[in-house]
Amino acid sequence: MTEPDPDRALAFLRERLAAGRTGPGRLILVSGGVASGRTRLLDEFLDGAVREGVRALSATAAADERTLAGGVIDQLLAGPDLPPAAAEEAAHIMAACADTGRGGAAGGPGTAPPALTNAVWRLAKVLLEEARQRPTALVVDDVHLADSASLLLLQHLQRRLRPTRLTMVLSLRDTTRPEDRDTRLACRTGFTRHPHHHLRLAPLSERSVRDLLDGRAGDGVPARIHHLAAGNPLLVDALIDDYLTIGDIGAAPAAGSAFTRALASYLDRWDLPLTEVAGVLAVHGGRVPAALLAALVGIEPGVAEEALDALTRSGLLTDGRFRHAVIESAVLAGLAPEARTAAQLRAAEAKFRQTAPAREVAAHLVAAGSAPARWTVPVLRGAAEQAVAENDPDFAVQSLELALTAADTTTGKRHLLAELAHHTWRMAPSASRRYLEALRELPADGTVPTARGEAAATARQALWEGDETAWRRSRRTLAAMAPDPRTGTGLHLAHTWWFGPLEDGPPAAAESTMPAESAVLAADDPWRLTATALSGSWARPGDPASVDAAERLLRSCRLADDTLEALMTAVLALVHAGRTQDAETWWRSLKADADRRGAVTWQAVLTGMWSSAVLRSGDVSYAADLARHALSLLPPEDWGAAICDPLGTLLLAWTEAEEYERAADLLTHELPDGVLRTLPGIRFLRARGQYLLATGQLLAAVHDFTECGRLLAARGTDLPAVAPWRADLAAAHLALGDPAAARRLAAGQLALAAETDGCTRGLALRVLALAGEPGERRGTLRQAAGKFTECGHRWEAYRTSRMLDRLPQRRVAVPAPRMPGPDRGAMSRSVASVSVLPRLSATARTEPEAGGADALSTAELRVAELAALGRTNLEISGSLSITVSTVEQHLTRVYRKLGIRGRSQLAAHLAAED
Repeated sequence: MTEPDPDRALAFLRERLAAGRTGPGRLILVSGGVASGRTRLLDEFLDGAVREGVRALSATAAADERTLAGGVIDQLLAGPDLPPAAAEEAAHIMAACADTGRGGAAGGPGTAPPALTNAVWRLAKVLLEEARQRPTALVVDDVHLADSASLLLLQHLQRRLRPTRLTMVLSLRDTTRPEDRDTRLACRTGFTRHPHHHLRLAPLSERSVRDLLDGRAGDGVPARIHHLAAGNPLLVDALIDDYLTIGDIGAAPAAGSAFTRALASYLDRWDLPLTEVAGVLAVHGGRVPAALLAALVGIEPGVAEEALDALTRSGLLTDGRFRHAVIESAVLAGLAPEARTAAQLRAAEAKFRQTAPAREVAAHLVAAGSAPARWTVPVLRGAAEQAVAENDPDFAVQSLELALTAADTTTGKRHLLAELAHHTWRMAPSASRRYLEALRELPADGTVPTARGEAAATARQALWEGDETAWRRSRRTLAAMAPDPRTGTGLHLAHTWWFGPLEDGPPAAAESTMPAESAVLAADDPWRLTATALSGSWARPGDPASVDAAERLLRSCRLADDTLEALMTAVLALVHAGRTQDAETWWRSLKADADRRGAVTWQAVLTGMWSSAVLRSGDVSYAADLARHALSLLPPEDWGAAICDPLGTLLLAWTEAEEYERAADLLTHELPDGVLRTLPGIRFLRARGQYLLATGQLLAAVHDFTECGRLLAARGTDLPAVAPWRADLAAAHLALGDPAAARRLAAGQLALAAETDGCTRGLALRVLALAGEPGERRGTLRQAAGKFTECGHRWEAYRTSRMLDRLPQRRVAVPAPRMPGPDRGAMSRSVASVSVLPRLSATARTEPEAGGADALSTAELRVAELAALGRTNLEISGSLSITVSTVEQHLTRVYRKLGIRGRSQLAAHLAAED
């Protein structure tokens, strides 16, 4: 016996047929497993025989015709070129079978009655005589299923075919059914007693797969297909079909894919319950002991072992597991929905009884979409907790939602709704809101653990939506439950982030259920002291105490729902102190943590916060990119008050780039109700004022800056780190031609600004310089530029430097700190288009020389400089992150202001200016 693959077997058969054209005749047995390619092999052999002019006789035996006398004979004699004598003898055989009641499988060919034997002998003589006259190929597929009369004929022919030109090819399928083994053995023994060739088909080779693809795929595809199909011809064909359809190999197969259909057909063809066994293995996702497998499928352990052995021999299993995830997925996809659900539930119950990990059990319940028993609820809750720890919030939510369908008590439902609200907020705050609404519809149960979870979830949502009343109510509930110091710090700094400092400071012992004798210790608790110091960064940016507190907190806290605002406050405290590089390091660490844990809401808030820090550093383009990315992370319905940070950054970035139409489009964005009363809302209000000021809408700008001051005053606070509104309002009055009001407001801002608050002091000094005496302007602007440089506000430092450059006599270059993060272009590209402050009014500035470069805006000058260097409009657009249209508009204004005709005169004119 040899074991060629189907291609080599076909070549062998064709060689035997060619040799048999002159004799002697030969018998060739071809055996193989399910879908091994036997039928295709015989079909290709027959097609070749017909093309060579060989008489071809063929038949296919079938299990449901085994009791049909002469069923195979009838097929063999259906050919058009057999003599009438053959048909006559076939009729005698049928009659003999009818007279004796024999001819089926029972008894086998060796026990046939004489009348039948004689009729078969006469037919054999006719066929053998024909085979002496003309080369003949006789092919029977699945001969082991043939009726006894037909087997008798085939054995008669084999014993007498040598002096003929008859080539007989008979195929047998390897079988595992006990009732078929004896029949197959008897059939095979009957033919192997005499000379023959035996080919047992091996899987297709990789070379054969490559030939089937016929150059329609690149390198590596044939090997991939061969590996996944284990060389099985049926599965190889299916994978090729899928590849030619979707252009991929190994993608998760859909229920209707060719591979899924072929695999289902392959499993169904076996005499063993392979479909059911494979389904259980796929559902379990790993090795299943034969005893458990038998119980789950409802078969004997011995049959289960045979099924496992068959799947292993077929190449689908290795060490009890599917050899590739694609095979497992295809098995699952091929199961009927109700069968898949039932298998998942049986697997869940079996693993629960084996005390498997909760998540492993829950995976089956979630896949089934059903939790029919009471024991499933604690399992699903435990699985959700484990999933959160493993940074898989999606599975946690799926588990809790399924548990909710099975919960049968109010307390249980309240627990689950609170947990769902808590976990979904990290991914979809609008979903969290829906769970809280459902929670409020249930009657209260009064248990402390339930109340704590509900209060935490409600507090989180209230902060997000800017609902200070709901937040305070939830905070009082949490404070009454004696929160640990870290949680108390988080509550305090969360309020400060959204609404400003608490009047009563961080929660102390008096607010909780701690014993009175602990009050002194609680008041001096390091967490409480850290929160108090860090809160001061809003009123006193750059204060050393707040910077120390920020570093302590960043080293001590892990990112969580109740530490998010505290950690962002700490990062911004470092930014305001000029520690931008350190702040960026911490921000990247927090962002990576949020990414790793799948907390999209955290990612959006952290990115939006950092976009403002990057804008402060001077990289307008990168800041805009970050802001846009933050906005893209959540759909509009999921945003709350936090949207104000990236929206405000983007508004300022477009304003600085003089992309006023794009900036105006942002103002059409509908903000959630009440957000402008939060600190992020006030920051956005200030950004809107800056846009209005830059576009000459001066009265509207005055309104927004005044509203910033009013909203902060309503909270009993004045936070220049949020909105230095007096300095902004002073700039607006300066643009309105009222330098006296500008000086008064700027002086007031300077008097209130802390010594460590370089940004606010720089803003106030700059307005005082522009509104003051011309002779004092240069010195005061230098002071302002120095303040901006000290606190790391590179954006404002550059703007102030440009103002100094425009003063008569000489230019002054003011060094600026290095931008945080990766280098995204030269300083001039990042901040060249800054132009928020309006041009100086006639009463507050010295007019530049007519027709000189000082007549150009910052953005116009930068475009002109790049054009003078020979850059194209497209290159300038890319360098400055503005549109080509904006470049063209800037150049048009440059040519008009400088009195030149075009680009060719630009370089000489600017050189003369220097």
